[in-house]
Amino acid sequence: MFQVQIDEQHVDEVLRNEIQKRLNEVQVKYTYWDMKDLCEQVKLCETTIKETFFYDKRFPKFKVGRKWLFPAEEAKQFLLQWAKEQPSH
Repeated sequence: MFQVQIDEQHVDEVLRNEIQKRLNEVQVKYTYWDMKDLCEQVKLCETTIKETFFYDKRFPKFKVGRKWLFPAEEAKQFLLQWAKEQPSH
């Protein structure tokens, strides 16, 4: 027969630390999108993005070196507004 004792305070502390670590990773992950992330988020290819809204002056973007970055929250808000402006077919 085995008997196991668990320090509940230690387990609680470890769990809280791991949860906070994961939350921090998610927040960092979604602060900016690159072109690949943007394509995944809107389910469109890069060519279609560039042909439809990429060059809209309202679309938030900036270039770092050769890479385009998009502030995730601002891009989401733009995309929601942009989608409302599109004609219904």
